[in-house]
Order: sequence, then structure tokens, then C-alpha cells
Amino acid sequence: MAQVVMANSFRGGTGKSTIISNLASYLASVGMKTVVVDADVISPGVHAIFGLDSTSMSTTLTDYLNGDARISEAVYDVSTNLSLTENSLLLVPGSITSTTIAELVSQKKTAERLVKGIPQLIKEFKPDVIMIDTHPGLNDEFLVMSDVAHVLLNIVRPDNQDYQGLRVSAGVAKKLGMKNYVVLNKIHHQIKQPKLRQTIASTYNLPIAGALPLSDDIILSQSQYVFSEKYPEHDFSKGIYEIAANVFGIKHKNHLETMHDLLADINSGKVDQKKLWSHEHMTQAAFKEYVDELQREKFVKKEKGLYVLTDKGKKFLKKYRAISKFVDNFRL
Repeated sequence: MAQVVMANSFRGGTGKSTIISNLASYLASVGMKTVVVDADVISPGVHAIFGLDSTSMSTTLTDYLNGDARISEAVYDVSTNLSLTENSLLLVPGSITSTTIAELVSQKKTAERLVKGIPQLIKEFKPDVIMIDTHPGLNDEFLVMSDVAHVLLNIVRPDNQDYQGLRVSAGVAKKLGMKNYVVLNKIHHQIKQPKLRQTIASTYNLPIAGALPLSDDIILSQSQYVFSEKYPEHDFSKGIYEIAANVFGIKHKNHLETMHDLLADINSGKVDQKKLWSHEHMTQAAFKEYVDELQREKFVKKEKGLYVLTDKGKKFLKKYRAISKFVDNFRL
């Protein structure tokens, strides 16, 4: 069953859509089939980060909510825009046409229709996770979506107004039975992050899913691409990996570390074609992609139902260990 995660902020401008798009892209990259629903119908924006514009969106979530289309007709595969496996990341965008938005705002049953669309997405596309980007504040969409959402990510800046909103929205979500997390965003470098985390966690009795810096790099990206895909070692990207670890149990490792761990386990006989590979930072779908690539590059081959290392794979392990040992022992 798909896990349904809703992101909300009490006020606008918290960076909610940026966080959702980067987190969704990362989840898809590690093998979790992910659907993003841009339910911020008043001011949708996730499509821009995923490389879509008005010319490439013939049908949107707004059309479904207005009763003019099925929700499945508003689903777009954005995986190839982000160098991901086909159909691993799907987007249901909102309309950016003022006329359709105005029509939608005037209707009262938008939220109920939105909720009915989620089970349809699950049935037809069978995702591992659905991420819903909502309009800021405690509105009808927020309250009604709690019927289908399992997890709420409260996006909060270090600001007293955001803190007051967090107390309200998190309190409502608790009463509605959702699991609550706080995501701290736009943290200035002069703010002591450990102290901030401790204060927020203890004051509101909520776990901190992750913390992301205030960064000129994010501002300069102008929502033109998925930042963490382009800059995987950036502090912002590391914050995204932390959220994935705390909310979804996926521990981040870079590709070189993952390649080493997989080859080491294959070399020790821990991996076969039936048991595959079960590690906390990788799904079995992602495992298959790694093994296929390792076979193509002749690091791994099959022998009698087992994966075994080639001479090339063994040389990689030997060099990796030597370099790692050097790095661990080297101190300035």
C-alpha cells in the first residue's frame, strides 16, 4: 500500500514546493516509485522544477477537480527530465491558467474530489509513495486530505509567525491521527542548528525530520531544476537525504559507497539471485539497476545462480580499500 505524505506550511514562502520536488526526486532515484500531486491549486509550481510548462500540460489536476477529466489523464512521467528510470517519478500538476483557477476557487467540493482521486492514483499507478503539496494554511484541502494522508511534513522557517502556525497545524494533525514531522528550512548560518532543533522538538513535542540551510544557491537556481540532483553534495541536498532517512528509513550513501558495499557483499557470498540485497538505503528495484550496470561494466558476472566478482570488480575493491584507509589515516 502506498504511503501518502502531505506537506504543509502555515504561511507561504517556506520553500515547501522546493523541498517536495527534491525529496520526491531522491526517493525515485533509490527505487521508490513516487507520485507528486501539486494540490496547491491556487499557486502551483512543482511542474516548473520538474521541467514542464503550459505547453506540455494539456490536462491538469485542475481539470480533474473541475470534473472535466479523469485524474489519470493529468499524470505526467517526469522521470526522463531528471535522468531517472522511466515511470519512477510521476507528477499531477496544477493548472497555471487564471480562468481555470478562478473556476476552481468558486467551488466548494474541491477538497472532497481531491481525496477521491488519491485511491484512483494508487490503483492505477501502484506507487510506493504519494507526496501531496498543499496550499499554505489550515484550509478545506488540509482538513479533508487528512482522511488519506499518513504523514504530515510541517515546513517551518526559524520565525515566530511560523512557530505559531506550527502549533496550530501540528495540533490539528495530531487529533486527525497523522504522523507529524517538522522540517526546518531556510536556516541562516548564524543560527545554531543543534540548539534550534532541540528547542523546536521539545517545545512542540515533534520529531525533526530534517533541517535545510538558507542558501543563495537555492535562490539562484530560480526553480529551474531539481537542485539536489544537480548538486548532490550540497548542504541542502544532505538535508533532503536526512528527511528521507527519518521519514522513509532510507539511509543515504553516494554511488561510490553503494557500489563498494554491494561488491563487498557479493564477494563475501551474501548476495544471490533469489535473496538479492537488502540494505536500509536501497530498495530492491534500485538493487537491480545497480547489478545490471555492474554486469554491463564487467564488475560482476553470474555463475550457477550466484553473482560473483570479476577480476575488474576485485581490483576495484582492493583500490577502494587502499584509498579509504589512506583517507581515514590522513590528518592535516
